Amino acid sequence: MIYDRNPTRRELLSGLGALGIASSALVASGCANRAIPAARVGADVSLAPAPGEEPSVGLSVTPERVIVIGAGIAGLAAAHALTLEGLPNVVLEARDRVGGRMHTVPVADAPVDVGAAWIHQPVGNPTSLLAAAAGLRTRDHGIESLLRASALLSENPEAVADARVGFWPRLRLFSSAAGVEPSFLGHGDSTESLDEAVAALVARQHGSPQHQRRLVELIDILFSTLFAAPLNELGAANLSVEEPYGGADDVVVGGYGALIERLATGLSIRTGATVVRVQSDSTGVTVGLDDGTFERGSNVIVTLPVGVLQSGAVRFEPPLPDTQRLALQPLNAGRFEKVILRYQERWWSELGRGALRLGGAENDLPVWMDFSEPAGAPTLIALCAGGRVDSLHNGLKAGPIADLAEWSLRRMVGRKPPAPLAVHVTGWRDDPFTRGAYSSLRPGAPRRVALAVATPHADRVLFAGEHTSIDRGGTVDGALLSGVREACRVLGRKAVGLHPAGLPA
Repeated sequence: MIYDRNPTRRELLSGLGALGIASSALVASGCANRAIPAARVGADVSLAPAPGEEPSVGLSVTPERVIVIGAGIAGLAAAHALTLEGLPNVVLEARDRVGGRMHTVPVADAPVDVGAAWIHQPVGNPTSLLAAAAGLRTRDHGIESLLRASALLSENPEAVADARVGFWPRLRLFSSAAGVEPSFLGHGDSTESLDEAVAALVARQHGSPQHQRRLVELIDILFSTLFAAPLNELGAANLSVEEPYGGADDVVVGGYGALIERLATGLSIRTGATVVRVQSDSTGVTVGLDDGTFERGSNVIVTLPVGVLQSGAVRFEPPLPDTQRLALQPLNAGRFEKVILRYQERWWSELGRGALRLGGAENDLPVWMDFSEPAGAPTLIALCAGGRVDSLHNGLKAGPIADLAEWSLRRMVGRKPPAPLAVHVTGWRDDPFTRGAYSSLRPGAPRRVALAVATPHADRVLFAGEHTSIDRGGTVDGALLSGVREACRVLGRKAVGLHPAGLPA
């Protein structure tokens, strides 16, 4: 599953704008259970590569059999489009399931997306079109409305009711940061890191040292949650992007798993197939597996996450060009985890739809969201990102994560919460098949580095995945259209079709 950013850049700024930080002109909202008129249930959906990513020419070799590495949405989209055109292909997936970082898990019988959860900016989004054509419902679960209805808490336990409406630094904290959106976007093409941009921003604010400290902490929590990396690992170019779609945030009712299942139906997929070598020459491509077997084809589409590519777990023969290997270096693999708590009943009404607490310890869980509506059962999710992920995993070695979650919730509400029915903790950082969450740009990296990563190698070895998307890195639709892009490259087409209701098995 592509681990979707929570939320998109514009939606974060829009949500902050609702609290006085960014321009209110950016705020946009969706509607519940939106119907997408451009897609009809059971119909084919025609998709083209994202603007600026269209292959300029087709391949110089004739494709005969394509090997796709990875059964995330990028790999499934590519294989699905090739299958519809009758081009033989096989998908190799190391796990015993499909979906990659898109994975819906039952937590005490409630379906929860433990990786990607949102369709960001759903209006006109190809993910929305696929969901509608697959007969799946979506509903609004926008980050702006979550922020509006969530509690902002200080490091000292206070009455939550007071914290929601009268927490003393709230208005000053938010209103004093009115320069965040134009200041950051104005630095979008600079080489500075976001922590430098934040430091410059805060230096222009009026207020006490305590106030400025809290402002830095607030921005750090929100932007590390957005980009899955701490501010000092993020380049300002992450904020200088095009936003091609509209609306707020939707979720798929019942989770993304149903969409993945439909896209995978009818495809030739080998699970438990861990790739260790990709060898190409003038006659084709040989993909070697860890069990000593191999697959032979004319071309290969590699959709491995950026963390796996950076690790060297897969050997390319001949080695990838220096320009391509160097383009991988300024990409963050991302550190982002979820702690999911399923309860018998919703007991946190005083928190609204979530909470953000300042002043917590490094191993604390400061961001909580109420996911009861998407899960269809009382569910709280803590979002843990950036450096806090390392502390979270260290804490797992010291004791049960449920104890940490209880401690964090107790500090927020001032009382002991009830015991959850079930707890699920993600582990994308240590998963050998992901080695992280989703990508972002390090300081100094230009946005178009994604296209350098996606450059075909001798027209035999092709690359897709969210990290190869210029403007939608880290999103489901970015990964989806990257797979579409490579299918178009192989087929020599400007657009390809997908049948999200599932191909005949």
